[in-house]
Amino acid sequence: MIDINRYGWSEFFLNSFNKIKSDGMEFGRIITENKSNYIAVTKYGEIICELTGKLMFASEKQSELPKVGDWVVLNLYDNNSLGIIHEVIARKTILSRKSPDRKTDEQIIACNVDKVFIVQSLDETFNLNRIERYLTAVYQSKAEPVIVLTKSDLCSDVDLKIKSIKERNINCEIFHVSSITKNGITEISDNIKPRETIVFIGPSGVGKSTLINLLLGSEILKTQEVRLADSKGKHTTTSRNLLIMENGGILIDTPGMREFALWNNIAGFSNTFTEFEEYSLQCKYSNCTHIHETGCAVIKALEEGKLSLDDKLSDHLDYYRKDTGEKITILQLLNHTSGIPSYTNADSFFQKTGKIKADPKEFILEYCSGDLDFEPGSQFVYNNSAYFILGAVVEEITGTTYEQALTKMILEPLEMSCTGYDYHLKIIAKRADGYRKTYIFPQNDDFVDMSTPYAAGALYSTTGDLFKWHKGLLSNKLISEETKKIMLTPVKN
Repeated sequence: MIDINRYGWSEFFLNSFNKIKSDGMEFGRIITENKSNYIAVTKYGEIICELTGKLMFASEKQSELPKVGDWVVLNLYDNNSLGIIHEVIARKTILSRKSPDRKTDEQIIACNVDKVFIVQSLDETFNLNRIERYLTAVYQSKAEPVIVLTKSDLCSDVDLKIKSIKERNINCEIFHVSSITKNGITEISDNIKPRETIVFIGPSGVGKSTLINLLLGSEILKTQEVRLADSKGKHTTTSRNLLIMENGGILIDTPGMREFALWNNIAGFSNTFTEFEEYSLQCKYSNCTHIHETGCAVIKALEEGKLSLDDKLSDHLDYYRKDTGEKITILQLLNHTSGIPSYTNADSFFQKTGKIKADPKEFILEYCSGDLDFEPGSQFVYNNSAYFILGAVVEEITGTTYEQALTKMILEPLEMSCTGYDYHLKIIAKRADGYRKTYIFPQNDDFVDMSTPYAAGALYSTTGDLFKWHKGLLSNKLISEETKKIMLTPVKN
């Protein structure tokens, strides 16, 4: 027999196993997944396994079937050399991505992983956004992330690359290595503990297989050179395997990934606000937090008959240029299809206007009245000028300031006492200030007078008040169910 504890067996899995086992059942860990069977390790050694028909046909999704790293309940046959898998033991962590085909399915990369090494090359393919995308998946899995930057011998600015990562507020450990000079290999090995399950993930060609071979001390995994023309690599690892390292660590190798789409990265939101999920999934903004009070104020005015979505911009702001104002509708301002350039695109905004309280009319004439980027209604492009203009429309139809309208229409009905119009010079108790990092210590960040963005973001609030805002929408206290559907209907171009 072998010491199964070497493969990561722990009290967590034992407790789950005891709840579901029956007479004659054993447990094992999946170390290889093939097309038609699995290889699992048990206390009797490595065995070939297949699924029971019940498990195979009762599983509605592929993610419910055993994956590399899973612990499973099985029956052993043929002198403990064959096994039939009956059930998957509860998983401690799940690292997954959206299936790379067109199906909206979860594809599990590895299960029950303690630490995930995100491998990124320091050549021309270095990509901060890709690193952040992998990090998001790792944090969602509840495993610990570690970043490994390979091919450091080909990079002349390693420290700058690391600095650029840290400037994104990424606080996990970062190693840089070279398979040629062997620099950094020992540091990574020392970071892996006995009986700790790790996995290396990253795109093809970043050197995962080479790195793993160095850590294992032998050429177990096949490697290939990267094309010099575009720094792209081929899939040298085509399956997932679990291996024991010399230092006692447990390593799962995975194929390179040409794409890595996040799976269910808003799960926390959906689980908390289940009633709102139907609408949040329909929202026209993929990253929306559904807290834009300006849009709600306009929709509320719509319900009260003070304006129509088909109204032209010129119908409400007579000083706006006629050639474009007579083309743009209120609906197009709301759903970011107006074609008006964002005011933050103007070079003079931050230099000239960002630090002073601006008059809305003068601001619109200077920064929100330029030539259109496209014909209204033909494209969707996020636009802060449109929401600034909508604030002026709210003032025009209510006869009050935007701040007063906001307070009367939204803040007071929902009792959002910790939310208000934000002035940079106004002292607000417990107000969070912005800082920026320096080599010595944090400093107060450069500011924009937050009353200048006006209806496009001139608010301060708290998490408690934002919860009241969500509940207000859910209860239809602000607007009706029918109007809410209009508010959250996606843009169709």
